[in-house]
Amino acid sequence: MFGQQARLCARNWQQENSLQPPGVFDLISARIAAPLGFPALYMTGYGLSPPPFGLPDAGLPGYSDMVEGVWAGIASATGTPLIAGAGTGYGGLLNVDHTGAGVSNRPGQGIQLEDQLSPKKCGPYTRSPGDTL
Repeated sequence: MFGQQARLCARNWQQENSLQPPGVFDLISARIAAPLGFPALYMTGYGLSPPPFGLPDAGLPGYSDMVEGVWAGIASATGTPLIAGAGTGYGGLLNVDHTGAGVSNRPGQGIQLEDQLSPKKCGPYTRSPGDTL
């Protein structure tokens, strides 16, 4: 089943129309969005941080929170490919490599990496847009 999700996600990315998945922040919102027929779901780290923690995206959810828990749970429970924000890859170059490897072994998942220095600055809560690479 997981390989089928990955192929579906790749096929959608190759079409002429751009992929515009709805944003979800937990399993409940994912279960609401999945039956609506979107080819994928999208989740940001910022979307994950405020609901359970009540805090801005200060990088509190780490690799294991995202890859092991949230991404795998949402993708496997809905059967819909999931694209998720992975911040700056949760650290340095080795962490980015580890994050990419972890996601590639999960069901129908893709990641969005930010081009900020680590530790990152959350745009909505800073006066400057952050330091970009």
